[in-house]
Amino acid sequence: MGTPASDDRLRRARGWLAAHDQPDGASGFVGPAYQRWTAGLRFYYAAAGAEALGGVSEKLAASLAATQRGDGSWRNAENLVKEDDPLIATGFAVAALSK
Repeated sequence: MGTPASDDRLRRARGWLAAHDQPDGASGFVGPAYQRWTAGLRFYYAAAGAEALGGVSEKLAASLAATQRGDGSWRNAENLVKEDDPLIATGFAVAALSK
């Protein structure tokens, strides 16, 4: 059984996520040792954020549209979590945009 959408804790958590949204990568990684992770989790973060927030922001949708490749796929330049594989990155991008 899930938490009702009207629950104040859920509403506040969604507000916090929306306020910290970063359309070009995962937020929260600070310092030189973590710089690659912001970009490296870009598509995973987009899909997870869209699921949590019930959709994508206009900024995220525009960012994804701008990085879609000519063949319809997406690919991350970072290879930290295999998002450099279009099969992985495209699945996450489509999951995000379908919310």
